[in-house]
Amino acid sequence: AELLDARLHPTEGLTRSGEAMIMWVARPSIEAIDDFAHDLVEMVRSLAFDIDGEQIALTASVGVLHLTDDLGSTDFRRARAAVGDALQLAVERGGDQVAVANEGAPDRIERMFEIDRLQGYIDNSQLALAYQEIVSVGTATRCCELLLRILDPVTGQPRPPVDLISALERYGGITKLDTWVVDEALRLTQTTELGDYDHVCLNVSARSIGKADFVEYVAMRLAEAPHLATKLCFEITETATFGDLDTISEFMSTVIDGGAAIALDDFGAGATSFAKFSTLPIQKVKIDGQFVAGCLNEPVDRAIVLACVNIARARGVTTVAEAVETDEQQQFLIDSGVDFLQGYLLHRPELVTT
Repeated sequence: AELLDARLHPTEGLTRSGEAMIMWVARPSIEAIDDFAHDLVEMVRSLAFDIDGEQIALTASVGVLHLTDDLGSTDFRRARAAVGDALQLAVERGGDQVAVANEGAPDRIERMFEIDRLQGYIDNSQLALAYQEIVSVGTATRCCELLLRILDPVTGQPRPPVDLISALERYGGITKLDTWVVDEALRLTQTTELGDYDHVCLNVSARSIGKADFVEYVAMRLAEAPHLATKLCFEITETATFGDLDTISEFMSTVIDGGAAIALDDFGAGATSFAKFSTLPIQKVKIDGQFVAGCLNEPVDRAIVLACVNIARARGVTTVAEAVETDEQQQFLIDSGVDFLQGYLLHRPELVTT
């Protein structure tokens, strides 16, 4: 530390961060900064220690981040993450290297921040599950869907996590969230009023169902609680089936073998849904809400709803109409033969009471 500090100007600084040292320096150009970093590597390389007659050489890895904007507008948490990312890159190159934070770094940095944000929600009990009832047409079967919510740290009011989910899907942290949802769904079904429902639906991301470790984890959790597994229904968006069909089918088979059910969400929204429908081991389809919204006034939407019902009926699969908001929509869907209805007209989501 003393050798490093001796190379700094009076207005520059040095601090420790774990096993690394962070230096902030002000030089007249980017080139001068890079030269300074390489000089540090050379300085450390020139050091040697004699231990019992054996020469021990040292190496250094240096990560560099160029800050050219006004420091008052700098996000120092992100700056620290960026320079740490560059340092890790220098280490991965074999050490004794200088690596500059580059255009590839932002995605890795954002991934770290989003995963940290998710962990913060979990640690602070700010994640919660709400439920929305799915009403049967003509039977006493009770169903509901679990919906993820983020709780405001001050008011405790829930809000949908749209920004969090999209960010985690983009930067690769969605499986951690899906794992939490699976665990929480099992816990709440065991300990709360959710246990009174015949079927409890939960959503999982297409990215997660393609990961072998997640599939294995789901199989393990279902095997641990077979009496709860029979109540669960895993909803998979129709667009997920655009991927590797063998991978999707493997997840579906794992869930079904574990005693749970599979629902195809947003049915009708994908161009290849009907073609693939006959090959997928599913028990339920949820007709996409955009077609329900237009079923009274748009002939194409109306035709798609009827087609979904007829195809599902031909395969012996249960149908659920999503986003039902008016009495007129409800009556049309009942007359069309839909088995279950879901939407604000019937029940607004509310937090599960724990």
